[in-house]
Amino acid sequence: MNIIVKFTHFLKTGIWLIVSFLLPSVGSIFVGMILYNFQTEIIHADFGLQFLISLILAILMAFALFPTTLAALFLGYCWSFGAIFWMVLAYSMATLIAKIVFSKLVGEPMKQAISSNENGIKFKKMLHKEEKWVVFSARLSPIFPFAFTNMFFAIFNLSFKNIFIWGTLGMLPRTLLAIYVGNEAFTLNQNWKNIHLYDYQSSIILLAIAFLVLFMVSYKIKKDWNQEDKIN
Repeated sequence: MNIIVKFTHFLKTGIWLIVSFLLPSVGSIFVGMILYNFQTEIIHADFGLQFLISLILAILMAFALFPTTLAALFLGYCWSFGAIFWMVLAYSMATLIAKIVFSKLVGEPMKQAISSNENGIKFKKMLHKEEKWVVFSARLSPIFPFAFTNMFFAIFNLSFKNIFIWGTLGMLPRTLLAIYVGNEAFTLNQNWKNIHLYDYQSSIILLAIAFLVLFMVSYKIKKDWNQEDKIN
């Protein structure tokens, strides 16, 4: 059984379902409660506290304990579009932390498994040849969980520079969308008594279009990856 088949089999197991869905769900409940109770302090946080919050979120996101989209929603609610800088910083820190940890834990065994398998060697060469596109598409598509892509990048030793540049570009569309929604939620919360639905018609249409585009792009990426997997 080659390395790709093993990896695919792992994704289909109950263990990965727990990691992908249960851990972020449980983490979201506990972390969400804490963030909600301290939202006033977070909204008025100074630079040092903003950095600390971003670092904590980075650690949680690195190990699938808090979803990236929920983090962007919350920071968008608290810090408006200033949250873009902090989310990019949090993504970068999360990626670096995961790369170090996963490389230490499973990096060497996986390198040996890949090096001793012909298909694994071919897959790794293809991966590094198309590294920028792989990183960009993996980050762009919500199909691939953030923590999983961190582990994947670490196992195959992808360039942190490419992950930072192309991964950030891939994460920006849904991050901007989430921050926008969070900012709108804050506005609604502050002015809910004077809000009329027609005031937000353009926002609703924009969100619907954005979600449709993300879905179409994700479907196209998944289709291309499936075709590539069949060829290899």
